[in-house]
Amino acid sequence: MRTLRTLTLLLVSWLMVGCAGADKRDQVLDDLRPVEAQFAPPARPDEPAEFDGTLDTYVGYGLSQSPALRASLERWRSTALMVTGQGRLPMPNVSWGYFLRSVETRVGPQQQRIAFSQMIPWPSKLPAAEDVQVEKALAAHSELEASTLELRERVGAVYWQLWAIQRRREVLAEQLELVRLLIGGLQARVEVGRGEIADLTQLELTAARMEDGLLGLDQRERGTTARLLGTIGAPPASRAPVTAARDQPVELPAEPVAALVSQALAHPSLTRFDHLQASARARESKAAASRYPDFSVGVEWVVTAEAVDTGHGIPDDSGKDAVMARVGLDVPIWQGSWSDEEASARAEQTGLAWSRTSAEQGLEADLRATLFAIEDTVRRVRLYERTLIPQAEGALGSTQGAFETGKGGVANILLAYRDLIELQLGWIDAMTEHKTLWNHLDAIAGKTVTRQDAP
Repeated sequence: MRTLRTLTLLLVSWLMVGCAGADKRDQVLDDLRPVEAQFAPPARPDEPAEFDGTLDTYVGYGLSQSPALRASLERWRSTALMVTGQGRLPMPNVSWGYFLRSVETRVGPQQQRIAFSQMIPWPSKLPAAEDVQVEKALAAHSELEASTLELRERVGAVYWQLWAIQRRREVLAEQLELVRLLIGGLQARVEVGRGEIADLTQLELTAARMEDGLLGLDQRERGTTARLLGTIGAPPASRAPVTAARDQPVELPAEPVAALVSQALAHPSLTRFDHLQASARARESKAAASRYPDFSVGVEWVVTAEAVDTGHGIPDDSGKDAVMARVGLDVPIWQGSWSDEEASARAEQTGLAWSRTSAEQGLEADLRATLFAIEDTVRRVRLYERTLIPQAEGALGSTQGAFETGKGGVANILLAYRDLIELQLGWIDAMTEHKTLWNHLDAIAGKTVTRQDAP
C-alpha cells in the first residue's frame, strides 16, 4: 500500500507540472495571437500599394508589411513555442527482453521481461527550466514592441524629408518665376538701350541655377521615396504622395518632464532587460535544483511459462508472472559544475542589471536632450516666421521698387533674393527638424505624447 501511495503521489505531481506548463504556454501564445493578426499577407512586388499621403497610412502599412517586424515576430514565436518543451518530463522508457536461456524458477521458466520506467527530475527543476524560456519569450515580445516604435520613428523621419523636399520645390519654383519676370522686364530695357547685358546675364545665370536646383530636388525625391517604400516593405513601383499641409503647427509637450521620464523608463527596450534578468534568475534556480537527485520509478513484468512436473508435483502458482516496482536515484556527484553554473547565472544577472542602468541613463538623457532640441526648433521657427522672413520680404520689395525706378542694380536684387530663399529654406529645415524630433520623442516615450500649441 505504501508503494502504491508513493506512485500515486508521483503521478499527481507529473500531472500538476504538465498542467502548469500548458498554462504558461497558453499565456505566452495568447499574447502572440493578437499581434499575428495585425500582419497582412505579404504584398506582391508587381502590385503597387496605394497611399492617401498621410503619415498614418505609411505607418499602418509598415506595421502590417515590414520584413523587420516580421522577423521580430518569428523570433518571438520561436521562443514562445519552446516553452512547453522546456517544462515537460523526460520521455518514458519502455524496454523488452527475451531470455535466450530461460531462468528456471519454482513456478516455471522465465521467458521474457517487459519494463517501463519514468525519470522524475527534482520538483523545482522543471518549473525553473520553463521559467527560463517563458522570460525569454517575454523578452522577445518586448523586442518586437521596441522594433515597432523604431519603425514608426524611421517612417516619420523619411516622411518629413519628403515633405521638406516638396516645400523646397515650392520656394524655388516661386522665386524662379519672379526671376523670370525680372528677366523679361530687363530684356525689354536692353532692347531700348536702358539696361545692361551684364545684368541680364546675371539674372539668367541665377535662373539656370534655380532650374538645376529643382532638377536636383526631383532626384532627391525619387531617392527618398525609394527609402520610404523600403522602410515599410512596399513594392518599389508604389507612389508615395505627401499630403501634409505646408503650414504645420509648432508644438510643445503638454506633459511634465517627470511624467515623460517615467514613461520612458517603461520602454520595451528596458523591460526586455527585466525579462532577461528573470530568465537568468530562473537559470540559477535550475542549476541549484540540479544539485539534488533526480528519481526514476518503473514497473517490470516478467513473463513465466507453466512449470514442468519433475515428479514433485506442479505448484498451485505455476506460470504466475512476476511483477516488480522499481525506484531509482541519480546521485549528483558533480557539485562543482552546478556551482559554476549558478555563479554564471548570477554574473549574467549582474551584467544585465548594469546594461539596464546604462540604457536607462542613455534613454533619459536622450529624452531631455530631445525636449531641449524641440524647444530650440520652436524658437527658430518663430524667429523665421515673425522676424527674419518678413524682414527679407520687405527688403526684397524695396529693392525691386528701386530697380524698377532705375535707382537700384541687379546685384542688390539678387542679394535680396538669395537672403529670402535662404531664410525660407531655413524655416523648412527648422520645421522638418521639429517634426522629426517629435517622432523621436514619441519613440522614446513609447507612446504618442500629448501636445500643445507653442506660443
